[in-house]
Amino acid sequence: MIARIWKGWTAHDNASAYEELFKNTVLPKGIQGVDGYISTNLLRCQTGEGVEFTTIFWFESLEAVKSFAGQNFEQAVVPEQVKELMSHYEKTVHHHDVALEVSNREIKFVPACGLHRTPLSRLCLLLALRHYESMARLLRCGEKLRFKALGLATIKEIPTEQFNTLLKSLISSGWQKTYVYNGFDAWIDYGQVKLKKDGSRLNCEWDNWTEGSIEGPAGLIREIGERYGLRVTDEWRWSKYDPKP
Repeated sequence: MIARIWKGWTAHDNASAYEELFKNTVLPKGIQGVDGYISTNLLRCQTGEGVEFTTIFWFESLEAVKSFAGQNFEQAVVPEQVKELMSHYEKTVHHHDVALEVSNREIKFVPACGLHRTPLSRLCLLLALRHYESMARLLRCGEKLRFKALGLATIKEIPTEQFNTLLKSLISSGWQKTYVYNGFDAWIDYGQVKLKKDGSRLNCEWDNWTEGSIEGPAGLIREIGERYGLRVTDEWRWSKYDPKP
């Protein structure tokens, strides 16, 4: 998840007008509806010379940022109506990855991994970040029930070099790619390839923390595990990130 941060300053007399413009025009006409946009925070601070506004736009990925701001995404997007109310403002913006969230309940580490790549798991992460822990647990429970109901199994924590060799071997034996993750951090922080052959499907994922994994029908995964000497588990890939009781 990406935070896009920008600052602008108004005179005291223009502060309320800017808030109204931001709420009624900038948000609904400028950014809401952009694919990958999540939410916005508008922060206000009184200063001796006026009012300082800090705007934080939350996006799912850098690609989502680019869909809003274009390829020159580090330049601030400032509508003319906003410029008229600003005494001065930053011409560029800052982008930050979410690394840590601290609440009064617990410290949560947000790994740069595939936990938030699939729609359901991404929703779990976003809900957790907004302190809806109970709902996040419910959704994760549903994902695990799906895993068991479909009779799936996983080979987890495959060393990167062995994972790459295994992936190439599967493709050379007739497995066809149906999806390849191509985000800005592809195969740097996270990678995913989905394969299909004779009606069977495999989900192959990799990240910097747990390295490689392959998920699929239990019988097929056991065959792959025996062939390559890898341990098979009936736990879904991200079970290690489940909240502790």
